[in-house]
Amino acid sequence: MKNTFYRLLDSDYFGTIIKVSGKNVFRFDLELNDWKETGLMILFYSDESDKYELYEEISEEQANDFIKEAKRDKTL
Repeated sequence: MKNTFYRLLDSDYFGTIIKVSGKNVFRFDLELNDWKETGLMILFYSDESDKYELYEEISEEQANDFIKEAKRDKTL
């Protein structure tokens, strides 16, 4: 099954990386250094939310690059 990746663009979750695998949705947790299941995307899919469509689809390679950059920035 192919995963789909998103980067959130709203002010509360800006830069959060999301992985959708089938019906399962995960966000990358920098503290755990792992993917953690989340229901966060419901806010971005609902047209009644102020966060509606405030995300961009990215490639797996881009997701990995964003995660590496966030890890590096966290250690500075």
